Amino acid sequence: MGLSQKELALHLELSRNKIASYESGIVEPNAKVFLKFCQYFEVSEREMLDTLMADHPVETAHIDSSDLSTIDQYLIDQFDLFIAKTNDMTKVLDGYKALLEMRFEQNQNESTQTLYHSFDDLLKLLETLLQTNWDLIHLAIPTEKQSD
Repeated sequence: MGLSQKELALHLELSRNKIASYESGIVEPNAKVFLKFCQYFEVSEREMLDTLMADHPVETAHIDSSDLSTIDQYLIDQFDLFIAKTNDMTKVLDGYKALLEMRFEQNQNESTQTLYHSFDDLLKLLETLLQTNWDLIHLAIPTEKQSD
């Protein structure tokens, strides 16, 4: 459609940062936002989910474990745990970002501004670490686009 993140955010009544987080895969939208996207792009929920699942094979990857050794199975189990924990921490990060944004808007005095900026710096560090995890995950389980 050729929309900028800012334009899309305006149409969906979201912040540009939220759109950027969704677009980069750092954060997953909640159900209400997901439905807004479907309605805006005039796509059925099922079609949108099918597209998302095809673009994110990490969640849908299936490995036949009948031919795997115990060590291989252990490594796969550990990698699955790594993915789950990375996903959980991504959701925690999203929650803290929303909380920081809300608190920052509510409290504009100078003494807390410094504290909020320090907190924001820590969240950016966590975001960078999580992005590194997602990069590793996508290297280990390439998408169809990467394997072509």
